Amino acid sequence: KEIKIHKTCLFAIIRNGLPVGLQSVVFSLSNVLIQSNINAFGPEVVAGSSAAANIEGFIYVAMNSLYHTAITFTGQNIGAGKIERVKKIAFITVSVVIVTGGALGAFCMIFKEQLLSIYVHETDKAVEALVINAGLKRMELICTPYFLCGTMEVLCGVVRGMGKSLLPTVVSIFGSCLLRIVWIYTVCPFAPDSIELLYIAYPVTWVLTSIGHLISCIWGYRSIKRARDLRLSAERESVAAGV
Repeated sequence: KEIKIHKTCLFAIIRNGLPVGLQSVVFSLSNVLIQSNINAFGPEVVAGSSAAANIEGFIYVAMNSLYHTAITFTGQNIGAGKIERVKKIAFITVSVVIVTGGALGAFCMIFKEQLLSIYVHETDKAVEALVINAGLKRMELICTPYFLCGTMEVLCGVVRGMGKSLLPTVVSIFGSCLLRIVWIYTVCPFAPDSIELLYIAYPVTWVLTSIGHLISCIWGYRSIKRARDLRLSAERESVAAGV
């Protein structure tokens, strides 16, 4: 009978969790639009892009694990009142994700043809060569700079760990979703036959979104630190008045 819903906790979970779910939905919609544009380049490009995307998925797992690391360490230290540690957490996690993403991207590029051949099995060797070549184009422009995606993820995690869940959602939606849609309808028409121009949308939006999250980190850190300092000042004044 003591088991019950605690409204404060429930609203906190919804406040932090709902924006994350909304962000995932919008990301999926933007990826569908990009995929529809990739489909226009023919079956060989679609097959090559899908093979390269599967390889990228393994790198994303590493990037995403560091995103959750940033959330966990930031949230725990904020809860413990160790606000000054947030800067160190951000620096370490960004450094680790850059090294990890860069190393994995380099590994994939060194063994790019061998990795793509795992996913590509065509009876016609000429078609197989076209598919692998299409996959290589995507890997060169998306897989190699994937550490930029990791940087974006980690900075987003730091902001979320500070309890500012809605802000990184807004930044991600505008930076990585809406901007890609704008890119498709404004930049891509200049070279409609260039699949490379479509792929470049990924690293460009990763960089811009990372900048947005970095600004959010600085703002969130300063606002939390300011609120802590004001609370401590009020407590000291209260103690002094009592004495």
